Amino acid sequence: MLWLAPLLLVTLRRGEHAAALAFNALTVAILLPSPIAVPLFGAASLLLAATSPSPLQGRGSGRGGERESIWRHAAWLLSLSAIALAGLDLHTPLVPLAWTIAAATTWLLLRHREGAQGWAWAATSISLHVVLAFVGELLSAGAPKVLIFPWWALGSAALALLRSFRGGNTTVTVFSALTLIELTLGVALLARAQPLEAALSVVIAGAIAFIAWRRVVNDGHEVSAWLAQVALIVGVLSARVLGAAAMPNLTEAWVLLGAAAVFAGLAQFLTREGRTRAGRAFRLGSFAWPVLGALLVPWTTWTLGSTWLLGVSVLGAWLAVTGGLRAGALVSTLAVNAAVLLAAVGSGLHELQWVLVPLGLSMLTLARVFRAELSAGAVVQLRAWGMGLVYAAVAWTPLTVTSVPALILCVSLCLVGVALGATWRIRSYVVLGSGVLVTTVLATLVRSGLAEPRLGAIFLSLLGLAVVMVMVVISTRREDLQERLASMQRVMATWAP
Repeated sequence: MLWLAPLLLVTLRRGEHAAALAFNALTVAILLPSPIAVPLFGAASLLLAATSPSPLQGRGSGRGGERESIWRHAAWLLSLSAIALAGLDLHTPLVPLAWTIAAATTWLLLRHREGAQGWAWAATSISLHVVLAFVGELLSAGAPKVLIFPWWALGSAALALLRSFRGGNTTVTVFSALTLIELTLGVALLARAQPLEAALSVVIAGAIAFIAWRRVVNDGHEVSAWLAQVALIVGVLSARVLGAAAMPNLTEAWVLLGAAAVFAGLAQFLTREGRTRAGRAFRLGSFAWPVLGALLVPWTTWTLGSTWLLGVSVLGAWLAVTGGLRAGALVSTLAVNAAVLLAAVGSGLHELQWVLVPLGLSMLTLARVFRAELSAGAVVQLRAWGMGLVYAAVAWTPLTVTSVPALILCVSLCLVGVALGATWRIRSYVVLGSGVLVTTVLATLVRSGLAEPRLGAIFLSLLGLAVVMVMVVISTRREDLQERLASMQRVMATWAP
């Protein structure tokens, strides 16, 4: 009975009529037991709320406005009194009865106030949760109490679906978010095989995804785009955890990568259709969900971690294709280098040059992608470092040991670099490629000549013959060669550094 004291204090400020009602309610509550007082107060609150005049009817005279105020305050006072008398014991039907009556009273009191019906929907949600908790307690038979969360989510999803078809905006978002929170709590707290709840959770997640996607298509609602993504992810987790009794692992990490790729495609589609805000949300989600997937990867097994990082690199390339060129290129570059570094460290780091080659190629790629944002000097330095790392990596083995396959690889890459430099008109590619090519070939010949005297004699003889022939050509065609050299210098001066 002491729960009615705050109601009495509040109503003292509403006038003498409201105070009189509070005193009478307190008197009845003291005299009557709760099983009688709760239905009595509930019936009275419904009657007063149903017969209370609308605000437009009460504006004509002071007497009408006073009568409306008295009836309205009496209705909510009696409904709150019924809730206080019912208490918190979910084993008695008085609790769901009192909260249901309170929700109905709220609807009746706000039926003429279009802008305030959000409070009525909120009261309905609370009442529905209390009723479901009572039914769950009644039928639990020793089941864990956290099993109620998927059923609470069902009630919230039903309200979200009903409100969406009636043109709700804020309430749809709130009910959808509440549904996903309850589903997530159910998955996290249950974490065991519950076939019925698993199927229910998947259906609920699908319903929320449908509601959110409907709003995205209709008006490009950004928050709904996020809700649609979360609904799909929560649905997968519900099927995995509650359906298969398996905790999230590397499989879910790959699922998140696949979902991110789908979201990137949706972002491109929505942006093309003029739903820019929703497209931005899906694109951000395609970057964010792999971060969550990284928490599920077993990094202690370098083969699995490197493979997953290569998947992230492919995703980054797809993001670059679908509209996020610079961000996607950066993600792809970082992921592939991280994969190579992890593989090198995991395998013992015996071939460091294989780490340098992807790093150098990545620097070249970034220099080309971000050439508009970087200064000319920064682009030149990035190109020089990138090509230098690639050439140093492929020339390291031929310079240190005699290896014909390594020499062939080095010569091939140097020739490819020179060809690309001539095609793209980039001097650094040509200069570095030619210098590394000549240095590697000469070093290999000298080392082979020192190891094999006969081969060294042949090499020195051929070298002397080549020098004599070059000197003869220079002497006989000096002017022609100078003109050709000057022409080549003029052409290369117009190329990029």
